[in-house]
Amino acid sequence: WLGTGARAQRESTCTCRMADAMDEEALIDAVAVLKLANPGATAKEVHDLLTKLDGWADESLSRVKKACSKAGKRGLTEKQEQCTGAAEAIRPEA
Repeated sequence: WLGTGARAQRESTCTCRMADAMDEEALIDAVAVLKLANPGATAKEVHDLLTKLDGWADESLSRVKKACSKAGKRGLTEKQEQCTGAAEAIRPEA
């Protein structure tokens, strides 16, 4: 039946969008933690730090810039008292 394939394709597309949204949220969270650990870091500097961490090696600078912007607009980079422990845990060793 032709309709079944179209439905499966729509469901697959929906699942991919949900995964993309979850990936974007994870990136925003990671960027926020790095910004907290490295106040004043530029998006390029955050990208350099992020790509040294497991699971983020292939992340593009463009997506990191966008995530930095979203994290800033959400105020995630200003809540140090709530995230200090997480920031310390993710801070790369010099």
